[in-house]
Amino acid sequence: MPTTTIPPFGSPLSHKFPQSIPLPPKPYDAVIDTAFHDAYASCVHHEAYAHSVQHEANATSNVTSNDDALRLIWPRLLGFLILEAPTDVGRNAMAGEILECQGDPEKMDALARFYMDHLIRSDQPDRQHLHPLMTRTRSKNTAAQPPSSRVRSSLNHEIIKLLRDP
Repeated sequence: MPTTTIPPFGSPLSHKFPQSIPLPPKPYDAVIDTAFHDAYASCVHHEAYAHSVQHEANATSNVTSNDDALRLIWPRLLGFLILEAPTDVGRNAMAGEILECQGDPEKMDALARFYMDHLIRSDQPDRQHLHPLMTRTRSKNTAAQPPSSRVRSSLNHEIIKLLRDP
């Protein structure tokens, strides 16, 4: 069975990731699963926004850049993290993270990048992309960070464990 590798940033992504496969229709009931529904709806809305931005960029240029490919990958990654979380606890944590972005495309892209680097790419031997709190060694700068940022990083680590482990 062939293995699929995630290309490093800066490499062309359009041939590696299918951009024509949108997120599936909303799988959650708006009344029963309000947080899941709202978070997933935010991902679908962000995907539509990214698609319109990409369409405008394609209209003005014949070249598709990495940024154009990533614009569609980020919202789809977040949407599929909600859909594919192994437990409701992990799904709820992911939905909460997405809802904290309040629909801001830049915040949602940053959140998706975080999960790409720390969840999907976490098994790569080069772990320099990980936050220092997620490795065994911590620098003096990390120890000097305000407690709120340390707590936030440890919460992100816990959410990653919830999404990864059934």
